[in-house]
Amino acid sequence: MTTSYYVYYRTNAAVERVRAVTAPMFAALVRATGVRPRLLRRCDDTTTWMEVYEGIADRNDFEVALAGATERYEMHALLAPGTARHVERFIED
Repeated sequence: MTTSYYVYYRTNAAVERVRAVTAPMFAALVRATGVRPRLLRRCDDTTTWMEVYEGIADRNDFEVALAGATERYEMHALLAPGTARHVERFIED
């Protein structure tokens, strides 16, 4: 059984700024976990972004790596005022 993570958030930052922060964070996560993230932007609301992480076998290790990466790359600085990152987890049987 594997888990997929969907992390979504709102930002007022420009597209280039979001990509400049997430690209090195994603590279670090690939090195640490082997998981290849995807970055999506909502088509009808360009302030909403989603990070997708699929095929996670060890949720605990992944969550530690993700928390460390979001802190190290200061993802909180991208968030729109008064908002937070939301994490949804789905399993594949």
